[in-house]
Amino acid sequence: MATTSSEEFSEVIERATSESIPNGELNLPVALEISDILRSRRIAPKDGMRCLKKRITNTTNNPNTQLSSWKLVEICIKNGGIPFLREICSREFM
Repeated sequence: MATTSSEEFSEVIERATSESIPNGELNLPVALEISDILRSRRIAPKDGMRCLKKRITNTTNNPNTQLSSWKLVEICIKNGGIPFLREICSREFM
């Protein structure tokens, strides 16, 4: 199992929540790939949470991208596994 760096993970997040996707939707196959990376722990749960948080804070000027970023967080919460849930529920993310 190959590990994924934070930079690579951020690039995958940007692909899933691309500005070119209309109406705040996201690229579902890529979003599920992200949740698989989190579940398989190819990236540390804390690093994954930080990458998602960074994407949310960097997209405040585009409401569609902001919405797709929150939808990605929802998918990751539902499919990312218990260690990722612990990090999302942490004070740092909230």
